[in-house]
Amino acid sequence: MEKVRRISAFFLAVLVLFAMMACLVTVVQNAGHTCTGEHCPVCELTEICLHTLKLLRDALFTVAAVLIIVCLAFSSVLLPALIPRVGTPISLKVKLLN
Repeated sequence: MEKVRRISAFFLAVLVLFAMMACLVTVVQNAGHTCTGEHCPVCELTEICLHTLKLLRDALFTVAAVLIIVCLAFSSVLLPALIPRVGTPISLKVKLLN
């Protein structure tokens, strides 16, 4: 089951990367075209590609923000519980009467 998840995650990452690269190449190729008017198919394609890139950017920023929050929560809540505390004579309430 773990192997299937890794393979599907890899293919999903490749698909997202391919979509980003295809949109970037399309925008760069059509940057200096001569517009034919109001319903120019090249301009519409460029707008669709730019919209797709913005959606992918927002999704990646959201995933990064969630990962940062999870890492901060782990480091502030769970990490101190995993590190054993060293007892000092004062915390152990040892009387040093010598």
